[in-house]
Amino acid sequence: MFELGYLLGGAVEHLLFDERTNDFVMYMLHHICAIMLVVSSFLTNFTFLGALALYPIDMGDIFTNAASGFGQTKSDKCAAFNFFTLMVVWIYTRLIVCTYTWYKMMTDFKMQEPFASMGLNSVCYYNNFMFFLLVVMNFVWFYMFTQIAKRYVVAGETEDTVGNLKKAKKTKSA
Repeated sequence: MFELGYLLGGAVEHLLFDERTNDFVMYMLHHICAIMLVVSSFLTNFTFLGALALYPIDMGDIFTNAASGFGQTKSDKCAAFNFFTLMVVWIYTRLIVCTYTWYKMMTDFKMQEPFASMGLNSVCYYNNFMFFLLVVMNFVWFYMFTQIAKRYVVAGETEDTVGNLKKAKKTKSA
């Protein structure tokens, strides 16, 4: 229930208060998938599936929020160090562990009777699809992070360029 409150709070905050950047829709989809995963696993009493899927994502959120916070300061070296720490943690928790967990859930989890005859297999497939979307989004965000890291290494700038893409497109078309 705490996880659901955290996810709902994040979704409301993102929807009502955050700046509309290019990844706004994808981030909102992330919130919706995670909320639906928690709700469906709770309603079907398969909370271990939701917990198993969201635990590695939550571990990475610690460093994601820290990197975002340090990115708002004037300490570029501290922000860069935390950002590269985030990259390492992201690779392990979100790219390796989440992908492996999704694969094991898809291939090894078999619904036992009487649950299979109650139609709960479809809920498991639904949860697997939501988790798959989360895994795909993690890879897309990692690509965005590598672009930010590349910009830092080449130009020495720690600015998040995702929000600036709209401005860059407008100046090119003008």
